[in-house]
Amino acid sequence: MNRKYVILIGLCLLQLMLLYGTRSFSDKTIIGFFLFIVQLFIGVSSLFLTKQTAGHVQKSRFNIPVVYWMGFVVAASLLAINILKNTVVHKPIETCGSDVIPQIQIMCEHFLNHEFPYQIIHFDGYDMNPTYMPFQWLTYIPAMLMHLDIRIMAAVFFAISTWFVCYWFIQKSKVHFSPFTLAVMLMTLLLIPYAIQYHQLVFPTVEQGIAAFYLSIPCLIALKKYHWASFMICICLLSRYSILFWVPLYILVLYVHNPKLAIQQFVIITVGFMAIYVLPFMSTDPAIFMKGYHYHSGAAIGEWEHVNDNQQPFHLYDGQGLAYLFYSLKQLTLEARLHLLQKVHLMVSGGFIVAALLLYKKFRSTISKEHFMISTLMIYITLFYSLIQIPYKYLFIVPAVILVGGVMSLIMMVPENQVEEK
Repeated sequence: MNRKYVILIGLCLLQLMLLYGTRSFSDKTIIGFFLFIVQLFIGVSSLFLTKQTAGHVQKSRFNIPVVYWMGFVVAASLLAINILKNTVVHKPIETCGSDVIPQIQIMCEHFLNHEFPYQIIHFDGYDMNPTYMPFQWLTYIPAMLMHLDIRIMAAVFFAISTWFVCYWFIQKSKVHFSPFTLAVMLMTLLLIPYAIQYHQLVFPTVEQGIAAFYLSIPCLIALKKYHWASFMICICLLSRYSILFWVPLYILVLYVHNPKLAIQQFVIITVGFMAIYVLPFMSTDPAIFMKGYHYHSGAAIGEWEHVNDNQQPFHLYDGQGLAYLFYSLKQLTLEARLHLLQKVHLMVSGGFIVAALLLYKKFRSTISKEHFMISTLMIYITLFYSLIQIPYKYLFIVPAVILVGGVMSLIMMVPENQVEEK
């Protein structure tokens, strides 16, 4: 087995440990910075560590049949869901101290009652403009109708997405892994959302449901299922739109090789966005997006003022993201520090896409478009999340999932006649 793949797997496991296994550390800023370096290294090195070289053809990929591996994956995820189900019974949503799930429930109730979902929500002590995109709440309509805890449904979404990725990885990968190494890789992916549960972070959120959408994108690109990949990209834009800046890169890289295919993907994404968000909701109130955006920006000030015992913003100094670096600029007002972060976030996200396009123009003859798109997605998501203005720990399940899924997809793409075994 080639050691470079083991390195990537090990780094994926390390990021999980840094993200959810370091709560006892006193100085979490060091952990947060190290997490950023590890995640960025995974993305950048994926362009080089998975570079195919000629070698021995691996005739038999796995000694254990695929059906047994999938049985292991399905059983492990169902066991985790059952544990979660038994746990949330003792942790009612109303005791979570968060408005994430209540906001989803209220928007679903408005929709089911044929009311406008994006009307002002009145909570005890404050009012809020709904900030969620359609697929951050519409997907839980069935849970509301079945009176099912939406946290369980989010876990089911992630399990299904995990099954999809694991199945294709086991089916397509030509790289020989020992049973132990393969089990570690699969469990790294399976354990990401349930590691949050261990720290009682899954209870006020359904982020693993959003991560489920993102997880499938690298795999679909690796399989060259571009229509399905574009469909999932559209769903991601309609849940958390973190992927927004990367979409033009995706379209333009495809355009270089196949203009017709690129136009088709652009149409799929655009029509889906119009049909699910613009026409049914923005046509009623064109300002709903900006209202939600401004509300979120205002909430950021509140979170930057929410300090811990050391008089530091709790979420900024909780071991993820780089927002604390901007907060430390004491010579600026709090608002100025936040605005500076927002500008840098925009410049870094957009600047990386421009740089990636220039890089692809120069090296496209030496790297496949699928390899390039997956790797740049991994790097982009790492940069995007590292600079978000309120780095809630649960949000970082998305980059963690993208990196693990990206590594698995890149390994899956290694041609059989180019597998190197040691």
